[in-house]
Amino acid sequence: MPLLTEAAVTGTAVDLRTANTAAEAWCTEVNAAVHSEICAVPDERLITERDLLQPLPSLRLQIGAPSVLRKVDRLSCIRYGSARYSVPTRLIGTTVAVVVDHGAICLLEPSTGVIVAEHELVAPGGVSILDEHYDGPRPAPNRGPRPKTTVEKLFCDLGADAQAFLVGAAAIGNTRLASELEILLALGMR
Repeated sequence: MPLLTEAAVTGTAVDLRTANTAAEAWCTEVNAAVHSEICAVPDERLITERDLLQPLPSLRLQIGAPSVLRKVDRLSCIRYGSARYSVPTRLIGTTVAVVVDHGAICLLEPSTGVIVAEHELVAPGGVSILDEHYDGPRPAPNRGPRPKTTVEKLFCDLGADAQAFLVGAAAIGNTRLASELEILLALGMR
Protein backbone atom coordinates (compact mmCIF):
# COMPACT_ATOMS: atom_id res chain seq x y z
CA MET A 1 0.00 0.00 0.00
CA PRO A 2 1.59 3.31 -1.07
CA LEU A 3 0.79 5.30 2.10
CA LEU A 4 2.51 2.80 4.41
CA THR A 5 5.52 2.56 2.10
CA GLU A 6 5.90 6.37 2.08
CA ALA A 7 5.48 6.53 5.85
CA ALA A 8 8.15 3.87 6.34
CA VAL A 9 10.60 5.68 4.06
CA THR A 10 10.03 9.15 5.59
CA GLY A 11 9.72 7.88 9.17
CA THR A 12 6.38 9.62 9.81
CA ALA A 13 3.60 8.10 11.90
CA VAL A 14 0.22 7.35 10.30
CA ASP A 15 -2.97 7.30 12.36
CA LEU A 16 -5.64 4.63 11.85
CA ARG A 17 -8.23 6.89 10.23
CA THR A 18 -5.76 8.12 7.59
CA ALA A 19 -4.55 4.56 6.92
CA ASN A 20 -8.13 3.29 6.45
CA THR A 21 -8.99 6.11 4.03
CA ALA A 22 -5.82 5.48 2.01
CA ALA A 23 -6.52 1.70 1.98
CA GLU A 24 -10.05 2.22 0.61
CA ALA A 25 -8.73 4.47 -2.17
CA TRP A 26 -5.99 1.97 -3.05
CA CYS A 27 -8.47 -0.99 -3.12
CA THR A 28 -10.82 0.98 -5.40
CA GLU A 29 -7.95 1.74 -7.78
CA VAL A 30 -6.58 -1.83 -7.85
CA ASN A 31 -9.97 -3.56 -8.19
CA ALA A 32 -10.96 -1.33 -11.14
CA ALA A 33 -7.95 -2.38 -13.26
CA VAL A 34 -7.40 -5.64 -15.16
CA HIS A 35 -5.73 -8.17 -12.86
CA SER A 36 -2.60 -9.81 -14.29
CA GLU A 37 -3.40 -13.33 -12.96
CA ILE A 38 -7.10 -13.65 -13.82
CA CYS A 39 -7.08 -11.28 -16.84
CA ALA A 40 -10.33 -9.70 -15.65
CA VAL A 41 -11.43 -6.66 -13.65
CA PRO A 42 -12.14 -7.84 -10.04
CA ASP A 43 -15.04 -5.37 -9.54
CA GLU A 44 -16.79 -6.71 -12.66
CA ARG A 45 -16.16 -10.33 -11.70
CA LEU A 46 -17.62 -9.72 -8.22
CA ILE A 47 -20.87 -8.47 -9.79
CA THR A 48 -21.10 -11.69 -11.82
CA GLU A 49 -20.24 -13.96 -8.88
CA ARG A 50 -22.49 -12.21 -6.36
CA ASP A 51 -25.49 -14.15 -7.75
CA LEU A 52 -23.66 -17.42 -7.05
CA LEU A 53 -22.60 -16.62 -3.48
CA GLN A 54 -24.55 -18.27 -0.65
CA PRO A 55 -24.60 -17.71 3.11
CA LEU A 56 -22.20 -19.68 5.28
CA PRO A 57 -23.65 -23.01 6.51
CA SER A 58 -23.30 -22.16 10.19
CA LEU A 59 -21.94 -19.29 12.18
CA ARG A 60 -22.52 -21.09 15.50
CA LEU A 61 -19.53 -20.95 17.81
CA GLN A 62 -17.72 -24.30 18.08
CA ILE A 63 -16.10 -24.88 21.47
CA GLY A 64 -13.68 -27.76 21.90
CA ALA A 65 -12.79 -30.38 19.35
CA PRO A 66 -14.94 -30.43 16.21
CA SER A 67 -17.54 -33.17 16.07
CA VAL A 68 -17.87 -35.86 13.43
CA LEU A 69 -21.23 -37.24 12.31
CA ARG A 70 -21.86 -40.99 12.29
CA LYS A 71 -24.97 -43.00 11.36
CA VAL A 72 -26.30 -45.49 13.94
CA ASP A 73 -26.44 -48.98 12.40
CA ARG A 74 -29.09 -51.67 12.94
CA LEU A 75 -27.08 -53.09 15.86
CA SER A 76 -27.44 -49.72 17.62
CA CYS A 77 -23.73 -48.95 17.25
CA ILE A 78 -21.53 -46.40 15.51
CA ARG A 79 -17.99 -46.87 14.24
CA TYR A 80 -15.27 -44.40 15.15
CA GLY A 81 -11.53 -44.95 14.86
CA SER A 82 -12.15 -48.56 13.70
CA ALA A 83 -13.95 -49.33 16.99
CA ARG A 84 -17.66 -49.83 17.75
CA TYR A 85 -19.60 -47.87 20.38
CA SER A 86 -23.21 -48.53 21.41
CA VAL A 87 -26.00 -45.95 21.54
CA PRO A 88 -29.62 -46.30 22.75
CA THR A 89 -31.77 -48.41 20.42
CA ARG A 90 -34.22 -45.53 19.82
CA LEU A 91 -31.51 -43.89 17.67
CA ILE A 92 -31.16 -46.70 15.12
CA GLY A 93 -31.01 -45.18 11.64
CA THR A 94 -30.33 -41.63 12.86
CA THR A 95 -27.12 -39.62 12.85
CA VAL A 96 -25.19 -38.72 16.01
CA ALA A 97 -22.31 -36.33 16.57
CA VAL A 98 -19.09 -37.84 17.93
CA VAL A 99 -16.87 -35.69 20.16
CA VAL A 100 -13.61 -36.98 21.66
CA ASP A 101 -12.50 -35.32 24.89
CA HIS A 102 -9.75 -36.41 27.32
CA GLY A 103 -9.75 -40.10 26.41
CA ALA A 104 -13.54 -40.37 26.36
CA ILE A 105 -16.00 -40.34 23.50
CA CYS A 106 -19.31 -38.47 23.79
CA LEU A 107 -22.17 -39.18 21.41
CA LEU A 108 -24.66 -36.34 20.99
CA GLU A 109 -27.91 -35.73 19.16
CA PRO A 110 -26.88 -33.04 16.64
CA SER A 111 -30.18 -31.16 16.74
CA THR A 112 -30.35 -30.78 20.53
CA GLY A 113 -26.76 -31.27 21.67
CA VAL A 114 -27.95 -33.74 24.34
CA ILE A 115 -25.39 -36.41 25.27
CA VAL A 116 -26.94 -39.81 24.51
CA ALA A 117 -23.92 -41.99 25.34
CA GLU A 118 -20.44 -41.76 26.85
CA HIS A 119 -17.69 -44.35 26.45
CA GLU A 120 -13.99 -44.67 27.22
CA LEU A 121 -11.96 -44.75 24.02
CA VAL A 122 -11.06 -48.28 22.93
CA ALA A 123 -8.34 -49.53 20.61
CA PRO A 124 -9.04 -50.08 16.91
CA GLY A 125 -11.05 -53.26 16.48
CA GLY A 126 -12.39 -52.95 20.04
CA VAL A 127 -16.00 -52.72 21.14
CA SER A 128 -17.64 -50.72 23.93
CA ILE A 129 -21.20 -51.91 24.57
CA LEU A 130 -23.36 -50.70 27.45
CA ASP A 131 -26.26 -52.94 28.50
CA GLU A 132 -28.50 -49.96 29.32
CA HIS A 133 -28.56 -49.10 25.62
CA TYR A 134 -30.28 -52.43 24.94
CA ASP A 135 -32.92 -52.53 27.71
CA GLY A 136 -30.81 -54.83 29.91
CA PRO A 137 -28.34 -57.66 29.39
CA ARG A 138 -28.74 -60.20 26.63
CA PRO A 139 -30.78 -63.23 27.64
CA ALA A 140 -28.77 -66.37 28.31
CA PRO A 141 -28.74 -68.67 25.30
CA ASN A 142 -31.03 -71.68 25.41
CA ARG A 143 -28.79 -74.73 25.65
CA GLY A 144 -31.65 -77.21 25.72
CA PRO A 145 -32.08 -80.01 23.21
CA ARG A 146 -33.39 -79.23 19.75
CA PRO A 147 -35.45 -82.27 18.81
CA LYS A 148 -35.61 -83.02 15.10
CA THR A 149 -37.39 -86.35 14.73
CA THR A 150 -40.87 -87.20 15.93
CA VAL A 151 -39.44 -89.64 18.51
CA GLU A 152 -37.13 -86.93 19.91
CA LYS A 153 -40.01 -84.45 20.11
CA LEU A 154 -42.21 -86.96 21.94
CA PHE A 155 -39.36 -87.82 24.30
CA CYS A 156 -38.72 -84.12 25.12
CA ASP A 157 -42.43 -83.70 25.85
CA LEU A 158 -41.95 -86.07 28.84
CA GLY A 159 -40.40 -83.16 30.79
CA ALA A 160 -37.19 -81.60 32.07
CA ASP A 161 -35.65 -84.92 33.16
CA ALA A 162 -36.03 -86.36 29.66
CA GLN A 163 -34.46 -83.23 28.16
CA ALA A 164 -31.54 -83.41 30.62
CA PHE A 165 -31.06 -87.09 29.67
CA LEU A 166 -30.85 -86.15 25.98
CA VAL A 167 -28.31 -83.38 26.63
CA GLY A 168 -26.17 -85.71 28.77
CA ALA A 169 -26.31 -88.56 26.25
CA ALA A 170 -25.31 -86.24 23.42
CA ALA A 171 -22.48 -84.79 25.54
CA ILE A 172 -20.85 -88.20 26.02
CA GLY A 173 -21.22 -89.02 22.33
CA ASN A 174 -23.89 -91.72 22.44
CA THR A 175 -24.36 -92.82 18.81
CA ARG A 176 -27.16 -95.37 19.48
CA LEU A 177 -29.48 -92.76 20.95
CA ALA A 178 -32.16 -92.99 18.24
CA SER A 179 -32.89 -96.69 18.84
CA GLU A 180 -32.74 -96.30 22.63
CA LEU A 181 -35.17 -93.38 22.59
CA GLU A 182 -37.93 -95.55 21.16
CA ILE A 183 -37.44 -98.04 24.01
CA LEU A 184 -37.33 -95.29 26.65
CA LEU A 185 -40.36 -93.62 25.12
CA ALA A 186 -42.30 -96.86 25.31
CA LEU A 187 -41.35 -97.20 29.00
CA GLY A 188 -42.35 -93.60 29.70
CA MET A 189 -45.78 -93.99 28.14
CA ARG A 190 -46.80 -96.81 30.50
